[in-house]
Amino acid sequence: MPYFLTIKKSNMSRVISFISQKGGVGKSTVTTLIANLFFFKHQLSIAIVDADFPQNSISKRREKELRIIKKKKRLEHTYHKIYHDLKPYPIIKTNLESCAEVIRELKIEYDYIFVDVAGSLNQEGIIPFLREVNYFYIPILQDDFSTLSALELYMQLTTKIKPVSEEFRSCKLFFNKVPAKNKMVGIRKNFETNFEFLDDHINAYTIYERVYRSTLFPIPEKAQKPNLKIHRFANSIMHDLETVSSEKSMTMET
Repeated sequence: MPYFLTIKKSNMSRVISFISQKGGVGKSTVTTLIANLFFFKHQLSIAIVDADFPQNSISKRREKELRIIKKKKRLEHTYHKIYHDLKPYPIIKTNLESCAEVIRELKIEYDYIFVDVAGSLNQEGIIPFLREVNYFYIPILQDDFSTLSALELYMQLTTKIKPVSEEFRSCKLFFNKVPAKNKMVGIRKNFETNFEFLDDHINAYTIYERVYRSTLFPIPEKAQKPNLKIHRFANSIMHDLETVSSEKSMTMET
């Protein structure tokens, strides 16, 4: 795989947050997976803002990977091969109070800024951050509590944040950790009249969390279901970003 020098290519940065009020739905894992594919496969200029205090799982993941690399020659060799003339995408650990300012600064250098944060609107300092986000993606699991929590957050973002934010572009729900036998179609059918869903979903593959959740090494391009499906989901996100952006431009022109 050829490696590359990522530079900012657009005058318009996109701020993306996979966000949830409920823990354990996989928002940090999804953030890491999609950031990985945007960076390595699509060769985009990206950064991650980790404001998910106190877990800060993405920052801790990067720190752990760097420690392991120093101890394993094979990984160290691969790391230097990848980053010979390329820098790892930055992961900036911050708090909610500083998050909005950090995002504004990153817009100068990066095309895509992923923000990992817990989504409760009761947190002090979260409103200024939410007003900086362009695209919200809310993961849903299939249990009732997860579904209701996701729907509640969707309503809060679309009724309380959208009217006061010049940056808001879209908010969509998507199913995550979907097992082979699932209720996804039924749940979506019950709510899609009033809530907007992504057309794609993420299946329940443990390899995503155990192997592919790397902040430094690319997800392999293999002809296996987990690989093909996460690449497809990343492409769906990319398509959604482009579609919403085009629709917004057309609206502004008219």
